[in-house]
Amino acid sequence: MKTAAIQTKIHSICTKSLTLENLQHEGTSGVSRNNRKLGFVPAFLDTDSGHVYQSRYSNGKPASVHLLFGLPGQLFKKGGPSRQQRPVKKSVISGFLLEENFYTRGQAAEILKHIN
Repeated sequence: MKTAAIQTKIHSICTKSLTLENLQHEGTSGVSRNNRKLGFVPAFLDTDSGHVYQSRYSNGKPASVHLLFGLPGQLFKKGGPSRQQRPVKKSVISGFLLEENFYTRGQAAEILKHIN
């Protein structure tokens, strides 16, 4: 799996930050609903290990949006009442898979700006 150049995030991803990321990229292809038709799949990259995890529902099926349910437990910080409310490690960033390549939201938006 190839990964594009990554900018490190300062905050940890949680449900609220995913919502804020969607707002930040609203109207661009950095949001699932705007790039899905081109084959982009919501995913997360652990920059420490280089592993990419496709976003999944709690039952394991691929999700059409970024969800924390399907991420492995070791990616979450300790504490908090539930996985959805606990942030993941700072090394985890959201983005998209396209043909085995990972793209950050910003990279997907920039690439698709030139296609559309």
